[in-house]
Amino acid sequence: MKNSQRISSGVNGLDELIDGGFPPGRVILATGEPGSGKTIFAVQYLIQGITEHDHNGVFVCMEEAKPDLYREMNLFGWDLETHEKNGKLAFVDATPLRLVPSRLKVGDLAIDRKDFTTTTLMQAIKTAAERIHATRISVDSLTSLSLQYQDIYQKRIATLDLVGALANTGATSLVTSELKSPGLKRSLQPEEFLSHGVIVMQNMRVGTSLTRVLQIMKMRETACDNQPRPYRITNHGIEVYPSETIFK
Repeated sequence: MKNSQRISSGVNGLDELIDGGFPPGRVILATGEPGSGKTIFAVQYLIQGITEHDHNGVFVCMEEAKPDLYREMNLFGWDLETHEKNGKLAFVDATPLRLVPSRLKVGDLAIDRKDFTTTTLMQAIKTAAERIHATRISVDSLTSLSLQYQDIYQKRIATLDLVGALANTGATSLVTSELKSPGLKRSLQPEEFLSHGVIVMQNMRVGTSLTRVLQIMKMRETACDNQPRPYRITNHGIEVYPSETIFK
């Protein structure tokens, strides 16, 4: 039975694994291999919110140019441009932050590039969320931000700051990242400890073929199914098969 207090993930079959949806106001991490569908998931979450729940959404893009993203999402029938024009979607282009000089002057204060980009990003997200009264936020991808930091402690602080800023908006957020070490016995990433929920998307060899597999590693305030479940990327987005198993 669907929990009415939950925020739907937008993915067919996934809500059945997480007690009806995401816990409201939380930051959920979707981490996966290249090609696993992380960006599709991030957009699908917003589109379903707009079209089925009247939830306005913010998409924070840190890797791909806006025209390319909009064109690719049109293949699934998702008209991001129209939703943006109608004030249902706000697009935050965070790709220029990577071009900021290593140090810059703001008044009499010299600011390190890392501090500037993190602060600027959080302010841009806050402004966009307030402008359209966003209920949902997607950030794609956290990896682009963390690559600016060589020190693991700095990466953790930057991630913690971003998670905190997202939570402070009051929206329910979905953040993507690259999976560093795929497999059942993989190494955990710092962002997994800091996020309120973690969903892993990867390819696994089942018999003689590769199968897309999704697994809920954690979800606070939630009784969740943590078994690996198969999923597909279709013409309508991602679909999860919650009653199917990849192991006999």
